[in-house]
Amino acid sequence: MKIKLATQCQRNCRKHCIATLLLVPLLLYAIPASAYLPAPTLSGPANGATGVSTTPTFSWSSVTSANRYWLMVSTSRSDLPTDPNAVSCPNCVTYGISGITGSTSYTPPTAFPYTGTTRTLSPNTTYYWQVQGYIAGGTEGNYSSVDYFTTAAANPPATPTLV
Repeated sequence: MKIKLATQCQRNCRKHCIATLLLVPLLLYAIPASAYLPAPTLSGPANGATGVSTTPTFSWSSVTSANRYWLMVSTSRSDLPTDPNAVSCPNCVTYGISGITGSTSYTPPTAFPYTGTTRTLSPNTTYYWQVQGYIAGGTEGNYSSVDYFTTAAANPPATPTLV
């Protein structure tokens, strides 16, 4: 069994609670590892792909019973959380993408429907990404595998034409 320390706020708000954490008493309860939802399977961008758009469409398989998906994208694999009970990915927010959607795909820089930080990705940069499915206010899910891709180089400015 895994011991989980949480707050009522984390169970209700999920990944992005802020001020209310100070007002809610802590609860201690156990979650067996087998109680997590299965991991989604990543489908795009393809693992190891190069020349990817700076606004790629991320896509993954649905997870039975999941009604939310947490997409995490960062420039370092070590930035991505490994504990299914994690509630943040600070460097994803700083250097990549971190957000909650109810669907099995997402294209930046569209706003996330529930909460998150998005941006157009930097050119000529390698990104690592994973997804976690979960039930809002309930069961966590296991993380997908971590895939990576490299965005296309920036287009050089057009050469002026002499007249």
